[in-house]
This record gives sequence, structure tokens and C-alpha cells, in this order.
Amino acid sequence: MSEINDKENTAFQEIDTTEAVEVPVEDNNKSNNLYKEVLSYLILIVVAFALAQVIHRYLFTPVTVIGESMEPTIIGETNTKVGDRILLSRVAKIDRFDIIVFDVPHKDEPYIKRVIGLPGDNVYMEKYKLYINGELIDETYLDKNPIYTGLEYARGHTSFTLDQICAITGVNCQVDGKTVIPEGYYLVLGDNRNNSEDSRMIGLIHKDDIIGQALFVFYPLNRFGKSFG
Repeated sequence: MSEINDKENTAFQEIDTTEAVEVPVEDNNKSNNLYKEVLSYLILIVVAFALAQVIHRYLFTPVTVIGESMEPTIIGETNTKVGDRILLSRVAKIDRFDIIVFDVPHKDEPYIKRVIGLPGDNVYMEKYKLYINGELIDETYLDKNPIYTGLEYARGHTSFTLDQICAITGVNCQVDGKTVIPEGYYLVLGDNRNNSEDSRMIGLIHKDDIIGQALFVFYPLNRFGKSFG
């Protein structure tokens, strides 16, 4: 009887010992699985954040338009109205009549204007009539009833020559005896000519100062999808 009892006790002890060892192993497995799951989520968040930064820095950038210099094409934010939120492409090739956002030396905020003159062009204006390489341009994007508020001195810039713009910029625009926009520069104007500080005042824009080309409005919703291509 004693031997049987000893065997039973031994068996019981072995089972009890096995169970005591297995419990923490299961807990460790659960802990390891939780750790791996948390780590995978953290890696996913880091990758997503890095990807968003790459897209924002090198591909696309959202901006809010402030001011009325591009109306009626783009609605600018003021104290009384919500401005357009637009998406910029940082990789698009800049062409004539594209709308671009660019940095201006000694200005805190970037500007948004329309590209009028490309490298090699001769651009001038006579009483708000725009000429590119001697051809009168029908600017269908302009408001027929422009806003006459804001930059009062803009009204005095109804005419200009490229020589004047180049002098403001401080660059040489003479090529083979002709006055043209030099390589790497663009002439820009606001659609609201009476309320826009543009190349008439700040000169030509260098390509390195361009942040991106405006693609479309994504907010407010009633203007969602309005494109500028």
C-alpha cells in the first residue's frame, strides 16, 4: 500500500510540477506575441509617417490661399470668407499660364501667381493689354469686373516693359541684342491685376524659388475638384 501511495504521490508531484512550468511558458508566449504586435504597429506608424513626409516634401503639398490676388480663379481667405485649399505638385513641369506657389526674398509667406512669361519670351503690357512675343493675349481667366481694393499702387502698374522688370530683378535680359527672359526665370502676374503684388513689383521669379504648381482645390467642398491645368 505504501508503495502505491508513493507512486501516486510521485505521479501527482510530476504532474503538478509540469503544470507549474507550463503556465509561465504560456504567459511568455502571450507577452512575446503582444510585444511583436505592438512593434509591428510602431513600425507601420513610422513607415507611414516617413512616407507622408516624403510625399509632402518631394511630391505633393497642400496650401491655403490667403488674399485676393488670384481671384476670381482662386478664392483667397480673408477675415470674412474661407479661402481655397489647393494641392500643389512639386514635380510638375512649369508651363505658360500654370499657377505656381513660390518663395519671395524677404517675405514671410509664399506667393501664388500665374506664369505669364517663360525663358526666351519678351513680355510687356500696355494699359492692361498683355503682349507675349508681340502677340496680344486674350486672358479669358481675368475677371471682367476686377476688385479695386487692396494694393492701391497696383493700379499704377497698368503698363510695363520687360526691361523694367529685369531692372527690378537685377538680371541681364539681353540675348543677341534682344530683351528676353533669361534661362531659369519666369514672369508672373496675379489674375486680379488691381490687387496683386507680382513681377511688376518684385521682378522675375527664379526656378529655385518655386515650391510647386497648383493642381486643384480640395476644400471647401463646394469648390472641390476645380483644376487649373
